[in-house]
Amino acid sequence: MNEQEAYKVLGWPHHGNNNEGNGWLAFRCPTPGCQSEGVARSREFGFGRCGICGAIMEPVDSASAAPSVQVPKPAPASAAKPAVAPNTQQELARAQKLGEQLEELVFQRRECPDDDRNILLMAYWALIFDFQKGILAEIESQRCGSAFALVRPCIEALVRAHVAVKGSRAYK
Repeated sequence: MNEQEAYKVLGWPHHGNNNEGNGWLAFRCPTPGCQSEGVARSREFGFGRCGICGAIMEPVDSASAAPSVQVPKPAPASAAKPAVAPNTQQELARAQKLGEQLEELVFQRRECPDDDRNILLMAYWALIFDFQKGILAEIESQRCGSAFALVRPCIEALVRAHVAVKGSRAYK
């Protein structure tokens, strides 16, 4: 089959790339539900494995030109939910309230840390609470770049708190 016929087997529009000659093959993934397909010059330049599911692509001959996978019809437009614009101020207020509640849970116990690990944990938590307040303040004043820059030290403080509590005391 030539290039034009290989594209026709798959039902693809083809405007021609000036590739003449025979030896063209149409390939399709045999996995039910997978819609991966393509065209290659010959078996030695075949598609190999499907990039979606990993199955070995199979050549399609012109006799079985019907698609092996039935493409589902799109749902009617009325079934789609309308997009809802997020209420940024409401989300910021909700995040601020959550941060305050978490901070209150920590300080509500009114216990003084008794060892190095708990002292570090309390210090990192205080740092995280401050970062969270800073992130929310920057977003509220529409400086999202500055807010995003505070995310990394916040995550680092969280990881360090974890290491402080769960890490080994042994040094190497």
